[in-house]
Amino acid sequence: MTPNPVHLDKIKTTILSLLIATAGGLTAWLIDLPIPFLLGSTIAVTAASLSGVRIYIPDRLRGFVFFSLGIQAGSGVSPGILDQMVLWPVSFLMLFVALVLVTSLTYLMLRKGCGWDGPTALFSALPGALSFVLVAAGHLGQHGENNRHPVRAPVAAHRVPGAASRYHRKECPTCRRCCRL
Repeated sequence: MTPNPVHLDKIKTTILSLLIATAGGLTAWLIDLPIPFLLGSTIAVTAASLSGVRIYIPDRLRGFVFFSLGIQAGSGVSPGILDQMVLWPVSFLMLFVALVLVTSLTYLMLRKGCGWDGPTALFSALPGALSFVLVAAGHLGQHGENNRHPVRAPVAAHRVPGAASRYHRKECPTCRRCCRL
């Protein structure tokens, strides 16, 4: 029986992807970056992907990792945190309203202002974990070729602070005096 070349290709690509992520995590750990295995592996895999390396992780492995991360996050909940939750309802309500507003307005801007199709605009407007959004998009038939969500975070990280700083300097009396605006 000869092995299926497509299956072998996926196995090799998965192993390569995991090796790249591991190397990135170890490098970040060695240079003492915060959250090294998350940050380092993300940077390494993103750089490899952008340079043309095919990255692949099987759905079952991805699901297992999400499950494991959920357990890890949930293990941090203690009785003390649960006791404090009674103080949080107003904050949660404000966060929920802001989340709905930002997502809705971003969706409308992308859909009407930029002319994107509905699913692409929706998945690009959703805040939060990129991996979750990509998995959800994949289950609805929106694979990477139409999903612009990965672009949002780097653009926001690059553009928002500068725009806020320029706005602040123009509106702030102290900054206008210091910066002679």
